[in-house]
Amino acid sequence: KTIDPKYLAALQNGKKLFKLNCATCHAAHGDMGIKLNNIKDRLPSPPEEYFIKYVLNSEKLRNAGDAYAIKVWEDCGKASMPVFEGVLTEVEIAQIYLFIAGPGPKP
Repeated sequence: KTIDPKYLAALQNGKKLFKLNCATCHAAHGDMGIKLNNIKDRLPSPPEEYFIKYVLNSEKLRNAGDAYAIKVWEDCGKASMPVFEGVLTEVEIAQIYLFIAGPGPKP
């Protein structure tokens, strides 16, 4: 079965964007940093849309009373995630989501 080249390009770009913007604080598939493994099973539905909103501006979600954003913030010792509005596009954040929500490397 062949992989759609557009999917593969989006996945590869998501990996690159993750390394540039996220890897300092997060591990996509593993146990280091603030864990993102199984992220799609933990986010409010629909998970990809929520992830985009959260990455763009988690503080805005918290200030609006979003229970999940508040819980994550509290669980992380009230450390704020950088605001990525104006830094990353929604498409780029969706590509990062594609990378981190995937199955990850095989053991």
